[in-house]
Amino acid sequence: MKKILFVLALAFMAGCSSETSGENTSNDEIEELKVELDVPSTVQQNEDVLYEATVTYGDEKVKKADTVDFEFKEVNSDKEGEMIKAEKEENGVYTIKHRFEKEGTYVVQVHVLAHSQHVMPEKEVKVIGEK
Repeated sequence: MKKILFVLALAFMAGCSSETSGENTSNDEIEELKVELDVPSTVQQNEDVLYEATVTYGDEKVKKADTVDFEFKEVNSDKEGEMIKAEKEENGVYTIKHRFEKEGTYVVQVHVLAHSQHVMPEKEVKVIGEK
């Protein structure tokens, strides 16, 4: 009986070893996808404004993201936001020109998918009436 308990204990301890199988055991760190969103805090109604997102992965600029879409949504609105595909510029910069037709406060959110990561930073912009 003692031999059986000893064998079972040994098998249990072997299963609890520090070795892992099937996992990434290398010392490679997964880099973080980051997006810097450049949005003015205030814009004029019916005026074209440039919105910009700079995408980086670790220390490198992402020159070919899977998707970069800007979403414009009025704050406290039940309506779905307007999604617009960004244009790829140089050095990890993605841009779009957009104009607001109505006064109010809006959320500008950029949806970026790259390197199997999805990042969605957002900023508010206040739209003031025409001069």
